[in-house]
Amino acid sequence: MKEERITKSDIVDEIYDKIDLSKNDISAVTDCLLLILKEKMIEKKSIELRGFGSFDIVLRKGRENARNPLTGAKVSVPDRHTVKF
Repeated sequence: MKEERITKSDIVDEIYDKIDLSKNDISAVTDCLLLILKEKMIEKKSIELRGFGSFDIVLRKGRENARNPLTGAKVSVPDRHTVKF
């Protein structure tokens, strides 16, 4: 079964159907919201959207004995920050 994806454009269309704003205004607000969320995640700040969920930045430990799936060669993977919902 193939996953159905919802794009930003789909979200703009759904908001357009529910409130009286132009698609350009809705798109601008959506872009601004996503930019703010991205900036705060880069700053490693947690984001809590009540009634929806939280985004936390967590440190994912690296590994020394990982393998490249294409070549099978050993590679090391450094520690990195990732977003957890």
